[in-house]
Amino acid sequence: MIAIRDCKLYIGMYPASRIAEQYGTPVYVYDEDTIIERVKEVKYSIDGVVSRIYYSLKANPNPYIAWLLYSEGLGLEAVSPGELYLAHRLGVDPSRVMFTGNSTSIEDLYYAVRLGVEINVDSASSAKKLCRLGYRGEVGIRVNPLFGAGYHKYTITGGHGSKFGVAPSQVGSVASLLRECGISVKRLHAHVGSGIADPGLYVEVFEFLYGLARDIGSVEELDIGGGFAVPYKPTDKRFPWRRFGEMLRQAIEDLGAENYEVIVEPGRYFVAEAGVLLARVADVKEDHGVIIVGTNTGINHLIRPALYNAYHEVIIADNACVRNVTLADVVGNVCESSDVLARGRLIPQPREGDIIAILNAGAYAMSMASNYNMRPLPSEIVVTRDNKIIVTRRRQVYEDLVRDYTWWPK
Repeated sequence: MIAIRDCKLYIGMYPASRIAEQYGTPVYVYDEDTIIERVKEVKYSIDGVVSRIYYSLKANPNPYIAWLLYSEGLGLEAVSPGELYLAHRLGVDPSRVMFTGNSTSIEDLYYAVRLGVEINVDSASSAKKLCRLGYRGEVGIRVNPLFGAGYHKYTITGGHGSKFGVAPSQVGSVASLLRECGISVKRLHAHVGSGIADPGLYVEVFEFLYGLARDIGSVEELDIGGGFAVPYKPTDKRFPWRRFGEMLRQAIEDLGAENYEVIVEPGRYFVAEAGVLLARVADVKEDHGVIIVGTNTGINHLIRPALYNAYHEVIIADNACVRNVTLADVVGNVCESSDVLARGRLIPQPREGDIIAILNAGAYAMSMASNYNMRPLPSEIVVTRDNKIIVTRRRQVYEDLVRDYTWWPK
């Protein structure tokens, strides 16, 4: 597990600073034990209530992690052809892969059809494209329930004006359109946002989908999406899975909805706390009493603070006890004013060469990373349950940054 012992950060049995010295920085480090513990927690809490759990690949598509979760009995949820390709390359059973695209092209849908995966349509246009492809089978419809929630306005995916899903008033006509070309609607799906700690909202989504499903008739599955809250700040609430299981069970009994299979799609919840981004302090300076700690990483490797004003705990790996602290901003090496990873934090006085650990970097870190400023992407390693270290992605080199350009001066 990831823990602080004797004022040092450990990942499994390894001091984080030793990992950084051996494998270089910046580097994403994932702890397999933490992922497995999160899976056990979720499975135990909703056993007998939720029929299937899918891992949302967009959170972290690392092949080792995807295969680990699949091996634990989860399906894989994809939002792009690239994620579908990953699942296919891993050898995942297509019946355990679900594709929920948006602004979906006919080429995207053709690829999903060719692979034989489960499909959710996001619009009447997508339904028509499936008909044009000659698809015959079963699909789901993603519905916008016209309400949503999330920790930032950019993470709310349901409500008026949202780009996601079919409006409730149009679900019946989309279902009819599909039936006319030989496609049965077996699933209704909704995803209303991310960072949601209130289990009652998911019960509300279930009840909403149940009401629509009765009118369609052919529906067998109700997919209430993902977005379950992870505690990033010390004061944040963890999603109460056991309470959720109890509330959902009661709602199913009250509605008489036992004949429906319930699906959830956590992504972040399984992997966020399992990831640490290790970087090195490259520069230390002071501005009006605030220490500015420059690192050899940045928003190109962790864009969440700039994109969502997201909070990530930052510690000095070999001096992780909170004492003799100073006020500091932790910044990156990207040429952008928004390249601030943590602002106004109390940390021990940093020195050049120290290893900085950015916690909860297992979700939406590497998956959203870029080569902005022509900076190479870090390597990714996994500390396994038996305390082996596996390099699952090599660090990019400068040659990788220009490899795909086809023109050079002669």
